[in-house]
Amino acid sequence: MLREPSEGELSMEAEIHEREAERGPRRGVLVLMPKDARTATGPVSVWLTAAGWAEAAQEAHGAAWMVTPSGILDGGEARLLATSAPRATLPPAAGWKRLIPTTLKTLRKDVLSWRHARSFREAGLEGPWEPEGPLWIWHHHEPFHDSGFVAKRRFGCPVVVFVDAPTVWESGQWGVKRPGWGRLLERFGEVAQLRDADLIACVTEEVANEVIRLGGPRERVIVTPTAVALDRFNEDVSGAEVRARYGLEGRTVVGWVGTFHKFHGLDLLVEAYAAVERERRDTSLLLVGDGQDRPRIEALVDSFGLRQVVFAGAVPQDQVPSHLAAMDVASVVDPGTGSFHYSPLKLKEYLACGRAVVAPASGQVARYVADGTHALLVPAGDAPALTRALLRLVDDPGLRSSLGAAGNALVRETGTWAHQLRTVEDALTSRGWVSA
Repeated sequence: MLREPSEGELSMEAEIHEREAERGPRRGVLVLMPKDARTATGPVSVWLTAAGWAEAAQEAHGAAWMVTPSGILDGGEARLLATSAPRATLPPAAGWKRLIPTTLKTLRKDVLSWRHARSFREAGLEGPWEPEGPLWIWHHHEPFHDSGFVAKRRFGCPVVVFVDAPTVWESGQWGVKRPGWGRLLERFGEVAQLRDADLIACVTEEVANEVIRLGGPRERVIVTPTAVALDRFNEDVSGAEVRARYGLEGRTVVGWVGTFHKFHGLDLLVEAYAAVERERRDTSLLLVGDGQDRPRIEALVDSFGLRQVVFAGAVPQDQVPSHLAAMDVASVVDPGTGSFHYSPLKLKEYLACGRAVVAPASGQVARYVADGTHALLVPAGDAPALTRALLRLVDDPGLRSSLGAAGNALVRETGTWAHQLRTVEDALTSRGWVSA
């Protein structure tokens, strides 16, 4: 039976309500994502990044709201929604769709981006952050997206535009052409956000340089690489159950996690690992994730005659840490075919789990970790060098241990979402905005 609350408990509850009333509505950070995680294509890391920022803001301020076409979510809900979306396993296009020129597909995508942005532009005006408004707005940079600036006019708070990469520039790196309208899309769909932002947070120096080239005020541009949540990814996570599930006990496991896209260079990793398996029969390769490029990688594995490659497929987000913990050596790959302007989430997650890492001597990765101290770095696109680094770690448990410990210490000091949140809020304070 439920008992009636005592007089003392009622008095305490009334006091709590009174204090909450005096404090007023909670103020937190408003995170604006104009695409629907359930249907948007592209790397899931974009959504995991936004969720990481939202969770850090929630922890720091007691409130954060991630507004998407799916509704208002907290960081945890956004992460689960993103990782359960069908983006990673989209079927191949129907035969007739393959006949449509890529240029027309790109144009259609740009028109849809404009339509989505128009329908989303007032999304930040109504919600639990009213009437005072949020402390500041985290606004994801996408073509035509201006909802953060609409909300700023209502509430008078600063807008931080977060840039993974300018859209036209990045797609150009992948060979996507926009003849006749690319410059117009940059001018009218991208530049206005950069020009009007109170702060522009870019994931790497390469992206920051491109933002400045497009007209983003240099003095408002900062670099905030992707980060990690230590409550989920840490050295105490066990990989024993995962090893048992895939028959990996007693083997030295080389691993990778991510979405199967060509720019992730998985063919280079498979080529490098093939040489490892030939020389060290007690090794395995564990690939965690899915994507449209997976059939090609599976065929490549077969062509090399590899017998110790495990395709784990896409796993629930709460199982990713244990899959990383099952790896002895974790890899980040740069195929060396273009600009490496990324800040891989997987790098910080590997380091947080205390894994020994092999990574490319490219871009932000090479600026963050020291070769031989936090990870082993290899030239981009160099399969023999990658093989040598993998063999070195397979053969040297002591080196794996020392790299894992140093990498873990590094990420604990400078690689968390809380650290990045402080970077942004310190920058806002230095520019005259009052930090909470």
